This record gives sequence, structure tokens and C-alpha cells, in this order.
Amino acid sequence: MLLQAVMLMQLAKPIKGKKEFSSSRINSRIMVPKMHERRKIKDNWREEVPRAGAKKMKQKLTNDKKHKEQRMKRRNQEKGFTLIEIIAVLVILGILAAVAVPKYMDLQADAKAKAAMGQVAEVKGTLQTAWAKELLAGDTPTAASVVEEAGWTSGSAFDIGSSPDKWNVTLTASGTNVAIAVNNRDGDEEYNASGTWTPPALP
Repeated sequence: MLLQAVMLMQLAKPIKGKKEFSSSRINSRIMVPKMHERRKIKDNWREEVPRAGAKKMKQKLTNDKKHKEQRMKRRNQEKGFTLIEIIAVLVILGILAAVAVPKYMDLQADAKAKAAMGQVAEVKGTLQTAWAKELLAGDTPTAASVVEEAGWTSGSAFDIGSSPDKWNVTLTASGTNVAIAVNNRDGDEEYNASGTWTPPALP
């Protein structure tokens, strides 16, 4: 019996070189949370989920507000004219049309009349040259002879120049004078003027 007791005591001793495992050591390594800690973690998780949702919702509302402000800003920048502004522009255009257009038409008519008067002066210069030629030749110039010397005809319309600067002119010789009438310029009857050529007085 004594021998058996000694052998049991030897077997109960830990083997040399191996560590003895205890329940406390196992618990410290595994770190299993206790019951009250589990409840605390669970409660914290339940609180964090609504907070995260509220945070996302707040961020969404902020972004929606920013997008709305940007849309309103773009809409204000792309705003068209108001009715009052359009009426004001129409009134200004009406005033300009009432004042500027007739003035422009008058200027255009004056320009055409001056161009026709320039053609009358050119005809006078040609008649003056023809009169001087006859005088130098020892002849006695008359209105009809001066017109003929210039290469034109008296009493009927004829053209001078070529299109688009073609003038229709009528010369009427009477005594020593020649009546000049510019009828049109290349068919435009707004180019019209008249004048009279009179030979210069001899000394």
C-alpha cells in the first residue's frame, strides 16, 4: 500500500520541462468577455447605428441644400430679360428708327443729287473744251455747233460712260446756251440734276 501511494504521488507531480496549465492562465489568454461587458458592447452598438444613420442623413441634407443653392444661382445667372427691359429696348429702337432712318435716307438722296451735279459739271467742262476748239479754229461757236463738236446730239437723250457708271443725259441747244438734264445713272432715276452751259464772254 505504501508503495502504491508513493507511485501515485510521483505521477501527480508535473513533468519536468513542461508548464502547468491553469484555468486562470487560459482565461487570460483567450480574453473571453464577461456577461456585463457583452451587454455594454451590445448597448454601445445599438447607440452607434442610429448615430451613423443620423450623420449620413445630415450629410445628405447638407449636400441637397448645396445643390439647391447652386441650381438657384445658375438659374439667376441664366435669367432672361424682364418685360420692362424689353419694352425699354423697343422704345429706344423706335426712337432710333424714327430719327436715324429718315436722316440716312436724306443723306443717301443728297449723295445721289451731288453725284448727278458732278455729272452736269463734267458735261459743262466738255462743252467748254469744244467751244474753245471752235474758237481757235476761227469759227463762230453756237450752242448747236458746240454740242456737235463735243460729239453729242441736241434734243434727244443719250448715254455717257459705261455701266455701272452710265449716265443718261439730254442736251438742248438754244442760241448760245445749252440746257443740260441728267436723267438717271444706270437706270436709277434718283440720280437727276440739271444745269445750263453758257459760253464765257470774250474780251
